[in-house]
Amino acid sequence: MNLQWMQSHRLILEKIIKFGNAYAEKYSKKGNFGTNIEFSPSQIQTFEYILDSEDRNEKMSVVARTLGISKSTFSKNVNFLVRNGMLDKYWLGNNRKDIYVKPTQKGKEI
Repeated sequence: MNLQWMQSHRLILEKIIKFGNAYAEKYSKKGNFGTNIEFSPSQIQTFEYILDSEDRNEKMSVVARTLGISKSTFSKNVNFLVRNGMLDKYWLGNNRKDIYVKPTQKGKEI
């Protein structure tokens, strides 16, 4: 196998790999970030997006796709935020399949 191309780009590839591994390790570690609730960076990212796009009324599946995370990960993040009083889930009309979320007053304050 000829990996000559890799040798000529070794330094940048090592930095990209190191960054990717460091990011993956930190992505799920929780911290309180100045609150009394311990969040993971993934949960914060989810909440920040929902807070910023509150007026768009996007379905949960659309938000997950926009953030580039799986529906199950997004759902776990949302459920955590709902349990901690930061988000409310709701439906528009009779369609119970499409779930929407919005920040609560507590979530906005945090």
